[in-house]
Amino acid sequence: MATTTGEQPPPSLKPGTRLLGYQVLGLLAQGGMAEVYLARKPSGPPVVIKRIRPNLVEDPQFVRMFVDEARLAQMLNHPHVVKVLEVGQDNSIYALAMEFLDGRNLLRVARACYQRRAYVPYELMGRIMADSLTGLDHAHHQKGPDGQPLNMVHRDMSPENIVITYDGRVKVVDFGIAKAANMEGRTQAGVIKGKLGYVAPEAISGEKLDARADIFAMGVTLYELLTYTVPFAGNNEVEILTAISTRDPQSPRALNPSVPVPLEEICMRALEKNRQRRWQSASDMRNALENFVRSTGKGTTPAHLGVFMETLFPKGTDKDRVRVAELLEAPLDDASEGATRI
Repeated sequence: MATTTGEQPPPSLKPGTRLLGYQVLGLLAQGGMAEVYLARKPSGPPVVIKRIRPNLVEDPQFVRMFVDEARLAQMLNHPHVVKVLEVGQDNSIYALAMEFLDGRNLLRVARACYQRRAYVPYELMGRIMADSLTGLDHAHHQKGPDGQPLNMVHRDMSPENIVITYDGRVKVVDFGIAKAANMEGRTQAGVIKGKLGYVAPEAISGEKLDARADIFAMGVTLYELLTYTVPFAGNNEVEILTAISTRDPQSPRALNPSVPVPLEEICMRALEKNRQRRWQSASDMRNALENFVRSTGKGTTPAHLGVFMETLFPKGTDKDRVRVAELLEAPLDDASEGATRI
């Protein structure tokens, strides 16, 4: 999990608090459902702890959903997917621990480029998208203990859920609302999951979702990187959903003539409203992006991506990196185990 910025309300957990056997170092972010902390043990790497907000612990349905979905995410083990280490209950606190990703999400990367009046270099854009799709493909083909496919769908793909570390690794994060086919019954009927502008047309019409819903969201993500605009605009929720269902997006090259033709074609196919005409798997879209990356003849290794990240977010002056470094230098007590794993 990567760091975030901005003024935060007072955290519920103070530095030094022990949770899941880790010692809390400081707050990284918080939202309506969870608080995210940097933590570590006296030995071992730092981790991120996501803790359910106290007011939601009283809701048994939400707690059950959190636990089920954390367990689902814990099954994933891939270089391009954030690793969930454990989920547990510590006294009345429900939380999960995951690997700490020292980097920025793709939304922050795009904003940093926009402020410089530039785009993410197209060859690196292709690398980031291809690696993300590799992680998604792993999740889509995950099997359960019985060896049967889980038909897992992330359902919340967006630039915020793709993290690039400062050393050039790409990871998909936050499978917090991911669902396997055999868990769909626990989703409230009629509720659209995911960020509004990234929702696939079939989700709006109430059809059963599959991996191609994630591909549509990746198409929206790529479109935004190529144009710095959204493909489906509206003044309110109804207008946005109507646009997704009924309107074709403008060509990326009409908005940004420098977009390579292959990238535009890859993007527009991912945005097909009829999922039968989309890329049929994350690996299909990834392979097309890999072909584009190779055609550029430019370097797209993690080392190249790391240099790009260091340019955008210099280690010595970037305030978020400085703050994390300060938190990691804090002295630790001997953190004791005590969590109940659930």
